[in-house]
Amino acid sequence: MREAAEHAASAVASGTTDHFRICANDECRWVFQDTSRGGRRRWCDMTSCGNVAKVRRYRAKQREAAGNATGSAPADDEEVATA
Repeated sequence: MREAAEHAASAVASGTTDHFRICANDECRWVFQDTSRGGRRRWCDMTSCGNVAKVRRYRAKQREAAGNATGSAPADDEEVATA
């Protein structure tokens, strides 16, 4: 943790904060350094925040596609089985 704080402080002091991002998950909002090749990372961690966002988007599309059909898609807070 100390190393991260020192790195962040030196980046702010030198003005090299171009690759700092805020996590796109509204419930997280961590600040992280985007080290991806394209510099377009959105989430602090793909296995947690990114997965939650993608599952919510997928389920919303499924509900929209189903319209008023019977049956319902799982709730957003239900666990998703991964292979």
